[in-house]
Amino acid sequence: LLGTADKLSLFATLVNMGGIYLKLNATMTANITLPTPTEEGGSNWTPIGTNQSPYAGTFDGAGYTVEGLAINHPDDNEQGFFGSIDRDGTVKNLTVAGSVKGHNSTGGIVGYNNYGTLTTCISQVAVTGTFSTGGIVGDNNYGTLTTCISTGTVTGTGDNTGGIAGSSNYSLFNTHQQQGVRRPGRLCRPHVRQLP
Repeated sequence: LLGTADKLSLFATLVNMGGIYLKLNATMTANITLPTPTEEGGSNWTPIGTNQSPYAGTFDGAGYTVEGLAINHPDDNEQGFFGSIDRDGTVKNLTVAGSVKGHNSTGGIVGYNNYGTLTTCISQVAVTGTFSTGGIVGDNNYGTLTTCISTGTVTGTGDNTGGIAGSSNYSLFNTHQQQGVRRPGRLCRPHVRQLP
């Protein structure tokens, strides 16, 4: 059970150790505000899971919010509250607020979603990336997003920028909203399909 920033940070540290910890389940019990970065323009969060070791458990926000997320890693891929989740990974009932700046596969909730599931997630995150930049997920590879909402601005300087997902392969989306998508180049693509 996660009810403080310290417990949330410990959870992230354990998952990022890999192995059996990648399948840790967690449920939030309160709104959590992350500490302010010690340096201006700094970061206060290391994304949960990597492309090599993606998160494979169930994270239930239980309707609570993680506030004050600050990630400023413009040269790093798979940036978001979760860096990467796989087919066994589920993130649900979670709101995240703050800012994320990354390189490729940058999203407000998840950077790279490889067959994973996101349900009832809200991103109030200002997201900035290069390729595959999205309000909820940066790169959504056959993952399923249901009832996800993004209200933060999304800015991509390369191809594949969207209010929900920057890039997506045959994935399903349900009710959502999106706004504030900016792409200084030629492509601004939300990749949205409605579930029947």
